Amino acid sequence: MRRFILLAACAALIACPGENSTLSGEGAGADFSADGGLSFGDVGAVVEGGVVGDGPSSPDTFVDPNDLDGDGLSNDEEKKLGTDPLLDDTDNDGIKDKTEVGSAQAPKDEDGDGQIDALEPNDFDSDKDGTPDSKDNDNTDGPCGSLPRLFANATLNTSAKLKKSCSPYKVLGALFVLNKAQLSAEAGVEVRFGPRASLQIGNNAAKGELWLKGATGSAVVLTADSKTPQPGYWRGVVLENAKPLNLTNVEIRWAGGATNGGDPQAQVLIKASNQIAVTDSVFEDGAGAGIHSVVVNTSARHLLAFHNNKFARLKGQALALNVRHVGELEGGNDFGGAEVGVLGTDIKKDSKWRALGAGSRYAFSENSVNVNAELILEAGVSIDFATNTEFRVGYLGKGRLETRGTQAEPVTLSSVTAKAGSWTGLIFSSGKNALTQTKVIGGGRNSTTNTEAGIYVGQSGSLKATTTTITDSAAYGAYLFLNNDGCKKLVTPAGLVFSGAVAKCKLFCLDDTNSPGVCSVP
Repeated sequence: MRRFILLAACAALIACPGENSTLSGEGAGADFSADGGLSFGDVGAVVEGGVVGDGPSSPDTFVDPNDLDGDGLSNDEEKKLGTDPLLDDTDNDGIKDKTEVGSAQAPKDEDGDGQIDALEPNDFDSDKDGTPDSKDNDNTDGPCGSLPRLFANATLNTSAKLKKSCSPYKVLGALFVLNKAQLSAEAGVEVRFGPRASLQIGNNAAKGELWLKGATGSAVVLTADSKTPQPGYWRGVVLENAKPLNLTNVEIRWAGGATNGGDPQAQVLIKASNQIAVTDSVFEDGAGAGIHSVVVNTSARHLLAFHNNKFARLKGQALALNVRHVGELEGGNDFGGAEVGVLGTDIKKDSKWRALGAGSRYAFSENSVNVNAELILEAGVSIDFATNTEFRVGYLGKGRLETRGTQAEPVTLSSVTAKAGSWTGLIFSSGKNALTQTKVIGGGRNSTTNTEAGIYVGQSGSLKATTTTITDSAAYGAYLFLNNDGCKKLVTPAGLVFSGAVAKCKLFCLDDTNSPGVCSVP
């Protein structure tokens, strides 16, 4: 009977998977193992006289370093019991750990099944036999006993499919999917996650796979195990070392809780998965990004499919992708006015970026962006650059920028603040660039060219501009440094419109007399 109970067996504050036996699920083809207790590497670090990490403290709250969650059980006692030192109600059933434990030396076990009451929710029936776990001395004799409905610090070692008839499932702690196992679910399955709980696919030693496919009107739902959740209630899904991710008609809510170790907060954090397909899915009420991917595929697509997804009420960006893969986004996504973060500095692959919809912008976080391939920005694209950012086209001798704005949907290139000189602006070092119905706002910060201009065209660059507006540049609106042949071919000044008190245009042409020319400002 106990072989099916997934509550932490080694009960330690340090990870101890080697001390646990494998727990096999009968009839479901699934192997599980208890992964021990929580480690401070995962939940926060204890230091002399205080706590660093995710502890429950706030600036005006005293936290006893020997009792981090203030539940009356010391950290050492919780280590021995298997309860969470950072949660005062480990099994999330509304009864504090201390009450359910009683004496740490003789903890309560009402049903006598070998699991203490503090680790068995009194409001959940793992096997659906009609008796709650805290009173059931056999949590495997019901119709869902072969594949437990309750996971706490557990590992899925072989593939398993969650069943709608056994829904909802609960995850308390961390559920790991390892050893090439695939976790899937029938349409309509709901998985509820306790505070700080997470679903991790793969680790440094082994891959895992997540394949969730719901249906229209019957989504697979990953959500908080709470009637009054807040954004970040649970940590979310982490692809640490995963096979391709597949999410279709999946809804993820209330995730994105804080992590330790510098990982960005996200409802879905993709750290190592070569390819993903996410369609017709919903990401709502998260504390971090809806999806944050740090993956860089140099020779293949990262987004096999990405369309008809909805992002809403997020406290972070809707999506974050490496600059190489932004052009792989498909249409039909609703980003809810949130940003799509662009990671990385070099665009080395020809790509076309589409408009994101009302209120949503691409947002660069790097201070240097190099376009060394063809980049096309379609009508309606808006980009915010981080303060001090240089946007350089053809810096390594090749590269081309083309914008395709319209009067109704111009392309807008600005900065986070949109103040004059907040970013460098556009620097062209290669030929055949073209701007159409484009707004360049707040550029002109001094750059590697030592020129303060919203648009700078170097000696080896060229630009054709059509109804391009330069607004609030720090000094020059446009600075065009071209040789005599370039000046004869140049059609830029006629297509530039300047606004803002400091916007100016200077055209420097090395003609026969080696004297500069200046274009007029309307």
